[in-house]
Amino acid sequence: MDSNIVTLIEQSNKYNSSKTNFFKTKLFVSNNHSPNREYSKHVAQTETVQYNRYQSKEVNSGRNSKKISFNTYLLNLAKQNIDMFPKIKCDFANIQMVDLQDNRFRLFPKELYQMKKVQIINLNSNFIKVLPEELFDNFPSIINFSISNNLVVMLPKKISHWQSHLEILELSKNRLQKLYPLITLINLRSLFIQSNEFQYIPIEFKNLKKLNELGLDWFKYLNPPIDPIVNRPYIEKLFQSLEEKQLKDVEDPSQIN
Repeated sequence: MDSNIVTLIEQSNKYNSSKTNFFKTKLFVSNNHSPNREYSKHVAQTETVQYNRYQSKEVNSGRNSKKISFNTYLLNLAKQNIDMFPKIKCDFANIQMVDLQDNRFRLFPKELYQMKKVQIINLNSNFIKVLPEELFDNFPSIINFSISNNLVVMLPKKISHWQSHLEILELSKNRLQKLYPLITLINLRSLFIQSNEFQYIPIEFKNLKKLNELGLDWFKYLNPPIDPIVNRPYIEKLFQSLEEKQLKDVEDPSQIN
């Protein structure tokens, strides 16, 4: 069996938590996220406006025909068991939401670059190991990016190109070893990094002033343990602890070169 598949199976068994329902009902929000109220209202209104134009089409995915659903604003290819983007004859110009969760993608689908107005991308539960640099040169309107339960090891520095607009970032259940590139994302409101391989959190995280929701499994090791998804008061306590630890390390002669 492919080692990547084995790794994902092990992750699923180890953490055994319910999958994020990123596009919940017609508001398209995660079970664990606290969505922006005005944005949710906008999405709901969008769905109402486009309801009569909803279509279902057969497309050629490269192996078998797949039935997908899309309207002017949403492209839903979730749970299609596909490993490449299908050939779809439709206008992507106004697509704002893309759901590709629970498939077998190993590479980020470059076809998404055609969708200049995308605000939400869901790639949860695939087999993606690398986020390409050019990904962050695209999607100037993206607000919510979710790629949990994949195999991502590192974050490119170019993720900073999204700092002006990205508000929700879902990175849980990957293999991330360093978080430093995230310190530039000053408009983040929700960040989920639980179940990864990093061993420390950069002190610069304290500069994420708008962060109101943080998913970090370290919290479950507190006494008493708390839910791994916390709000701003606990985030402030975390930042304070990081600062105290940094000060202690500097004062410790053994830590001075």
